[in-house]
Amino acid sequence: MFRSLAVLFLTAMLSACASVQYAMGPQLISTERVTERSYELNEPVTTVVGNSMIRVRDYRRDVYSGDRVEVQQPFSINGPVFNHDFQIGESFEYGGLTVLNDEEMEFFWFGSYGIVYNQIGQVQDKILNANAGGPPVFMIYTFQTNSGAGSVERANSEQISNTPDGQNYQIIFSGIDGSSIRLNYREFTDNDLARQAFYQELTYPVGAETIRFRDLELAVHEVSADQITFSVIGHSEN
Repeated sequence: MFRSLAVLFLTAMLSACASVQYAMGPQLISTERVTERSYELNEPVTTVVGNSMIRVRDYRRDVYSGDRVEVQQPFSINGPVFNHDFQIGESFEYGGLTVLNDEEMEFFWFGSYGIVYNQIGQVQDKILNANAGGPPVFMIYTFQTNSGAGSVERANSEQISNTPDGQNYQIIFSGIDGSSIRLNYREFTDNDLARQAFYQELTYPVGAETIRFRDLELAVHEVSADQITFSVIGHSEN
């Protein structure tokens, strides 16, 4: 019984409940389909045997808008369980509002810790802890910090997320075999691993002035056993 009471007392001493109002997370503001190509239309390219002629990847690009906190002046926080040097230009997710010493404060997330700062951007000597999985609590420790006014500043920023979505392929120049130009077509998974089931060898006459494959049209300017000079003169627009 005594041991249980001692544990409860120690837990209470190590932390103090915090009033927290969480910030709204990043909001999706736009989505677009993006095709990344290794070439420019009508621009001649020379490729040696075994190297890539064409690389194409499709992405879904999601743009999110949300508040972050940026370090404007370097500062440190040091204490029994937390030690870190913050550098100019670092950016962290904005956490929301809290109250410390009867004053409204803001905080940003550093892992599961909430770094608290006041309305003039000065970081405080108390840290929120969300490690327990429940509501954040103020750690009982008083930390040492050399933060001054303007050390941090809240700002709106955009974050971009690229998700593979659609085409992901490569065409490789494999040289000349007798009277044929040899190319290899390879498809890739979303994490850029070659898909063995999607491999195709392509052959075209050595004297061909243009090459067509799927939505691509290539003009062949010069070809030898070692290299090919070509330009992409047509493709579909996604």
